[in-house]
Amino acid sequence: MKRLSKLLFVLMISILTLSLFPVQTIYSAADGFPVAPPASTLKASDYFVKSKADPSNFPNVSTFSTAYPQALIVTGSRETKSWQIGGMWSKSKIDLNSAFTYETAHYFGPAGDDAADGMAFVLQNDPLGAGAYGSPAGGLGAYPWSTDGKGNLISHYIRNALAVEMDSWWNGSNVYDDQFDLDYPKTENVGHLGVVRPGNTPLTTKTSRQVG
Repeated sequence: MKRLSKLLFVLMISILTLSLFPVQTIYSAADGFPVAPPASTLKASDYFVKSKADPSNFPNVSTFSTAYPQALIVTGSRETKSWQIGGMWSKSKIDLNSAFTYETAHYFGPAGDDAADGMAFVLQNDPLGAGAYGSPAGGLGAYPWSTDGKGNLISHYIRNALAVEMDSWWNGSNVYDDQFDLDYPKTENVGHLGVVRPGNTPLTTKTSRQVG
């Protein structure tokens, strides 16, 4: 990756049913959470702001939990609506000249076809700031060239960025918007990690297979 900016925003972003919370001890779930978040005295909204992305053709539905103030519900349930994005950004910038540690716990949804597409930890210096976003589904809310669920390709992506993807769904079919992982070992049902540049500016990729 070319050197971007010394000071970059931090993003946790994902598609479909995901929950995000800093790590501590587990306690019983409430308020409709599928699993209990780790216990913590941290209030996430003191340190993070919800994604301000405002796409015209798919929803950004992330919200801080009222039952668990340490948690962000990144997207809503699949039964409510598919093809969602969501996330949160750090209120503080990170100086990449210095080492840093960041620890969280993630819930990606149940195994199998109902699992979330994944989540990405993104360092960025996009002009849109907390409003930066990419395409849903295989685009993990960070990359271009997935669709909005209605067959419309999304070229929007997070600029000046580097993503560490935690991908729980292998996008390797021959469908035009589902080729992000086509040239990599099949990790269906087991997930994979990756380090990805969402795109150059101006954007040079034209298909999901070229993202990376």
